[in-house]
Formats: sequence, C-alpha cells, structure tokens
Amino acid sequence: MNKENFLGNNNPKEQMIDFTLISLAGQLVGVAAQLGIADKLQNQPLNIDELAVNVAADSQSLYRLMRPLVALGIFKENSNNQYELTTMSEFLLSDHKESLRYISMLNSGHMGWQPQGALFDCVKSGNSAFETIFQTDLYRHLRQNPNDDALFGKAMHNLTNIDLNNIVEHFNPDNINTLVDIGSGEGGLIAGILNKNPHITAILADRAEVLEAAKSKLTQQDLANRCQFIATDFFQSVPSGGDVYLMRKVLHNWDDDKAITILKNCRSQMHSQSKLFVIDVVVPTDDSGIREKIRDVEMMIYLTGKQRTENDFKELLNKAGFDLVNITTTTGALSSIIEGRPQISH
Repeated sequence: MNKENFLGNNNPKEQMIDFTLISLAGQLVGVAAQLGIADKLQNQPLNIDELAVNVAADSQSLYRLMRPLVALGIFKENSNNQYELTTMSEFLLSDHKESLRYISMLNSGHMGWQPQGALFDCVKSGNSAFETIFQTDLYRHLRQNPNDDALFGKAMHNLTNIDLNNIVEHFNPDNINTLVDIGSGEGGLIAGILNKNPHITAILADRAEVLEAAKSKLTQQDLANRCQFIATDFFQSVPSGGDVYLMRKVLHNWDDDKAITILKNCRSQMHSQSKLFVIDVVVPTDDSGIREKIRDVEMMIYLTGKQRTENDFKELLNKAGFDLVNITTTTGALSSIIEGRPQISH
C-alpha cells in the first residue's frame, strides 16, 4: 500500500482493506495538523530528532507517524533524511490562504471521531450521532465549550476559503445595491464580494459574538464602513432592506421545517425584485457525487439537516414562497449557487 494505490487500487479486496484504514489516514493528517508540523517545516527541512524537539513529541513515535504520511505523499523525506513540505502539506500551513489545518484538526479531534463512531446508532435510531455522544446538540455544545467553539470557527473559516474565489467569480452582482448575508460567519464571503464589487454594501446577520469577529476582520480590510452588523436569530426574523438575501452553507444544517422557517423570514423582508442566493451542496441523483453524498452523512452525524438534491431545493423554496430559477455549479468546488425569486401572487 503506497501513495500510488491507496484508495485507487483496482483489486476489490485490497481496495476494501484500504477503506477499513481510511479513518486512520484522517487521524494521521489531523495529528500532523495539531502538532503544527507543516509550520515547522515551512522555512527549512528538519530531521526526525530536530522535528521532534520543535513539536515537543516523542522522536520514535513521531517517526512512525511521519512514515505513512511520507508514503501517502503528504510530506517528503529527502536524501539527508530530512522532512520537507509537499504541495499537499502546504495546505496544513496555518497562514496558507486555503489552509485546511483547522478542519483537519476538527475532523480528527473528539468532536469529529466520537460522533463518527456512533454512526451505527444514528442509522438505527434516526437521531443525531453528535447528540448521542455529547447529550446536547452541536451549537449548544459550542456555546458551552469555548475551546471547541474557537476551533470550530477556524475550521469553518477554512471551509469558506476553499471555494471562496470560485463563488465570488460566479456570483452575479447585477442590480444589487444592498446584500444581506444570513449566517454570515466571520465575513470571509462578504469580504470577497465587496472587494470585487465596490458599489455593493452589506448587512451581516449572525450571532452577536460572531459579528464582533467579523467586524474586526472587515475593519482590517477597510471594508467595515460598507457594512452593517445586526445580531440575528434567523428563526425569528432577518434584517430588512436587502436587494439580495444570501445564505452560504446555512440551510443544510437544518431539517426541512426549520429551513422553510428561515426562508419564509427572508421572503417576508423581500420586495418583488429581490433575489435569493443559497450557496450549498447539490447532491446528484445518479451514482456520481461521492463527496456530496459523504457530506450528507456528515449532516446526519452532527446535525438534524441534510444535503439536498435539485428537486429537494425546488420543493423547499416553493414551500417558502420562492421559485427556483437557476443553479450555477462553481468551478472546481462542491458548492453550487441556487438562485430563487419571490413568487408573485396573482
């Protein structure tokens, strides 16, 4: 088993063996991320003893961790027995613009592996595996555990950056003056849109503590003066005044009833020419889309929501008073841009 054939072997038996090991591969990457190995190798190659000192780890155990990571092509060992970065491990750098360090740490840490280990119970009972393990839902757990909340926030920022450029490239700002971002997070997507479209102003709607971080980051980019920051419970109401209502990776967190409530609250604030843009995964209905379908299992494990097909979105929007008018698949990313328009009563 090596980087040439891991999960790509045509031998069914060997491929099945590889599948049984895939969770360990995720742990290897997550531990490397948590130790900050990529950061330590950013400026110079290090041998195993030097690396162990730099990350405060046991040298022999670290060597056994690095050996499969090298075999997978995630790190490289040169002729001097020193470890170096590869194109893949560059994505574990903390300061990489498309860093995956924190999402790797989240998925391999206790918030990741413990609920994943309860998937059997989830499938049998229909209940969230996260709630089975932690006896509370994900968002209540985050509010009660600041360290987990901080890691989760950084991980979600990683995910925003993965397809940010593709979303901004495909986002059509015609006839938009004010954009309302529902569940805006720390403002990564808004920053990209505002930088590209200097005529647009934005309203960020999220929890108060999240908006504080967003305001700080947007201030550093000299964009906060084009934004309003409105603390919002989107199950109760959303801000008014938008030509566009935007939601990125929000609806997939919730079941259909709650998703319809969010959409209806948006619809109630929209005029006849307003637009709705939902940025989310669209699950194929054929046998393609392995990543999209695994993402759906993630929703089943951690939350009460789901990833949806095109028809699912059409039905969801219709029940909330929208027509689905277009779906744009962004280049090289899982996300699609689902455009809705308010239904006109006759």
